[in-house]
Amino acid sequence: MASATALPVDSTVDDCYTAYDHPELASRYVRKKDTEAATGGSTSQVVIQLENLQCAGCCSTVEKALAKLPGVIGAEVNYTTHQLRVGWNLQQTELSTILRLLGKLGYPGQPLGVDTRGDLLARQRSSLLKRFGVAAAFGMQIMVLSVCLYTGQWWGIEPELADLFRYLSLLLVIPILVYSARPFFVAAVRSLFSGRIGMDVPVSLGLTVAFLASLYSLGTGGLEIYFDSIAMFVFLVLGSRLIESGHRLRAVNAVAVYDAVLPVSALKKFKQDQWRHIPAMSLEPGDQVAVDSGEVVPADGVILTGRSSFDE
Repeated sequence: MASATALPVDSTVDDCYTAYDHPELASRYVRKKDTEAATGGSTSQVVIQLENLQCAGCCSTVEKALAKLPGVIGAEVNYTTHQLRVGWNLQQTELSTILRLLGKLGYPGQPLGVDTRGDLLARQRSSLLKRFGVAAAFGMQIMVLSVCLYTGQWWGIEPELADLFRYLSLLLVIPILVYSARPFFVAAVRSLFSGRIGMDVPVSLGLTVAFLASLYSLGTGGLEIYFDSIAMFVFLVLGSRLIESGHRLRAVNAVAVYDAVLPVSALKKFKQDQWRHIPAMSLEPGDQVAVDSGEVVPADGVILTGRSSFDE
């Protein structure tokens, strides 16, 4: 068996994003539109699935950062689907530059083809569901121990037994912090390194302070520990994000179904009453198209000639 050897790759010019600049790979994700007269080159469009978006402020951060890149015509983030749509001049800025900037901002992205948008969200939701399950399983055990400690303060409990319950709570909360709450800490570190404060920063700070305060109380013989609060907080936050991800996945799937229904081409009228089939995505406001009986209308418009009925 041949042994694996490290290849001398220069990370300054070649990283995981560079491959997207190859024409064969870029053609899977990038759509081009000829607008040379207006922009000095062809306009490219790409849809990118973003990670770690937590609020509308995150969307604004991405849009403002991309607007500073040369050749970028427009950048719009859909918070519902966590998808970024970018239009830019490929001759001035490469796709890898956009992806690299998103990674530095703390919102790594994956370019999407029409058939891959729902798959990526489904994988992210699956990972979130596992973290939620761990938080629920260990959190329930911690709550049982906490109830025993709370009732013990009223009805009495052996000090040795109370200490045992506290140390068991410590052991049970560690998987929640290390595994379930890991996305909070990772996103918080990325936010701080990018010079901004996102929603995960106060969340991570609160969890850290509560855990350290509980450790101090446990080490000094105090009675106040907050392991149950940590477990419930992580459980509730992950639960809310799980519900949100479900709505987002349904929205993406609905868009995918809508895209599948739309026709790929349209019969457009040119000068001298010539009609030619062109890609439906190339239609512009003011174009005239012909729609035969039983066909799907390729875009919103107004009926100029003829009569028909439509089923939406």
